[in-house]
Amino acid sequence: GNQVKIVKHKVEAQDPANYYAKYTVIEGSPLSDNIESVVNERKIEPAGDGCVVKATDHYHTKGGAADKAMIDAIGKQTTTVYKLVQDYLLANPGACCA
Repeated sequence: GNQVKIVKHKVEAQDPANYYAKYTVIEGSPLSDNIESVVNERKIEPAGDGCVVKATDHYHTKGGAADKAMIDAIGKQTTTVYKLVQDYLLANPGACCA
């Protein structure tokens, strides 16, 4: 499968008080001949006894051509990482403290 091996990010904005970050992938395997950059936004919001992570990714393509297979693969990998973190934190509620 398609695996991300290395990524270089540029931090565009961060607001720790509001649990918000915006960063751009500027180098690495998520980029391809058709994808110039990927802008990621993450926001953590309270929800009941836990929280919700809102993730938005903006793909900037070269010449308007989208590499749908690559975008789908990156999305699946991102979802897998979030699921692994969620499972770990649910199994180890004391692992992170506010």
